[in-house]
Amino acid sequence: MLAAWKADPPDAFSQGGFELEDEASETLVYGSRYYDWPAKLLFVTTLGFALLFKGLMGSAFQLTVRFDAEGSTRTKVTIIGRAHPRTRRRLAELATEHGGPVGLRVGV
Repeated sequence: MLAAWKADPPDAFSQGGFELEDEASETLVYGSRYYDWPAKLLFVTTLGFALLFKGLMGSAFQLTVRFDAEGSTRTKVTIIGRAHPRTRRRLAELATEHGGPVGLRVGV
């Protein structure tokens, strides 16, 4: 399952602008940067001068995905991190499609 996610991550990740940043044993780390419309407007109205402060203006999101075998036929996928609310909703829908979330919360 890890290889499948690495080759073709779920739509929630690709639509959220997440890219694979790191890989460890049974774990993938995805990251994304997001700029709200005021920041984008500032980039345009300052003729690019605000791009010098680009690192301070954006939101950095990171999701760590861990894959643990549950028996010989199932894999438990655990996603931990911060994401945009739209991405969280898509992940909640993905969890529901595959048997529902297990644990404290999803998409909150």
